[in-house]
Amino acid sequence: MIFRDLDISNKYEIDFVAKVHMILGWKNSHNYNIDKLTDSNQWKPTLDFLKSKLQNSKIILAYSDSDIIGVQWAEIKENSDELNSHMIWVREEYRNTGVAKKLREKIFEWGIKQNAKYFISSTTVDNLSMQNHNLKLGLTFQYEELRGNKTYYVYRKKLKKSGSPVGGGVRS
Repeated sequence: MIFRDLDISNKYEIDFVAKVHMILGWKNSHNYNIDKLTDSNQWKPTLDFLKSKLQNSKIILAYSDSDIIGVQWAEIKENSDELNSHMIWVREEYRNTGVAKKLREKIFEWGIKQNAKYFISSTTVDNLSMQNHNLKLGLTFQYEELRGNKTYYVYRKKLKKSGSPVGGGVRS
């Protein structure tokens, strides 16, 4: 597997991330097959939004051969010390194989380089796999938040400085 930054000039990568971003907004999106989304007009507004947000963001892709199998997108808002996860997605057949953990570790490293002190992740109350993923990576539950008609759980993790294990570890 290869993990690397999004190439903004690569149409395949940009289109793919835009599709993932769009379907994650749908109900039960964690069960949706991205390959079923074929009409580019469906994700065009998301594509424009994505391009406008890349200034303070990092998008990391996971590849297996020539296929994108995972995406992690996070942003540091202006005048903030928090790295906010916009989305993380892994192809169903690659879930529970460590891809999501590696994507998160790469985004933690980037956040630390940008002087972020905290990583924030939120998920809907029905997404138990994401809640468990957050807890396994050392994020702690902070609060419940209502956005529109959906309830989200917000998790937070203190990022370690350079020289410390990313995501915690044994202290000496």
